[in-house]
Amino acid sequence: MNSSAQHYATALKSRTVNQGARSDYDSCISRPVLDCDLGSLPSIPLVGWMYFNPLGPTMSALFYVPVPEANEGLFTFRFDNPFEHQHAAFGVMPGDVTAARIGDFALMLFAANGHDSCPLFGSLPTSISHKCNWYGEASAPKFDQEMTHRLFKAAAHSIWPPNISATCELFRRYKGAPWERTAAEFDASLHAASAVQARGEHAGFDEALFDEWFELVTDPEHVRSERAAFSAAWQGAIDFRNGKMK
Repeated sequence: MNSSAQHYATALKSRTVNQGARSDYDSCISRPVLDCDLGSLPSIPLVGWMYFNPLGPTMSALFYVPVPEANEGLFTFRFDNPFEHQHAAFGVMPGDVTAARIGDFALMLFAANGHDSCPLFGSLPTSISHKCNWYGEASAPKFDQEMTHRLFKAAAHSIWPPNISATCELFRRYKGAPWERTAAEFDASLHAASAVQARGEHAGFDEALFDEWFELVTDPEHVRSERAAFSAAWQGAIDFRNGKMK
């Protein structure tokens, strides 16, 4: 048996017992175990998202990791950017529950934005990958468009930006051109932030705007363009940081 996977599973079970199960969320998901090292243990991607930011491009994903020789699996979250990495295990799920209920547990996790020790989001991502817009040779995420929409809608309530309309307009105008968009986005965000501050505005969650945003960030052409440019953005961020340090 993979000793590290079993170690994390045991630690998570202890945490759920100690905190007391108030709901299905608490019975399988707890304060996460951080800095997990699962080696080459196979994992099943559930959904992925990206922040295409030339100063710190970040790839994030939710996974289910079956524990070898055990009827259970780890519910994990991972993010990677040039300057920081995290692989956290949020819960251990019995195998006979996983197939039918994993979406429910993911929804609870997204609604809570992970945990204070490891939030899933600091802001809305710039692109989202799910089963229906995937391409390439790697395994496609398991969650489909409908499930993914539910997840990010739950998360959006706590991370809703005040300038979402302007963001959507930039996604439309620079579709398939992430470098041009981020340059325009930088200027637009400065103007938008100043305008919002001057008016004292902070608009709450808007379902119609969320649906518009979600359609834009899951558009297959948009997702492909960000993934294609990600490696260059990663190296560019490192080069920029090194240049600033010299």
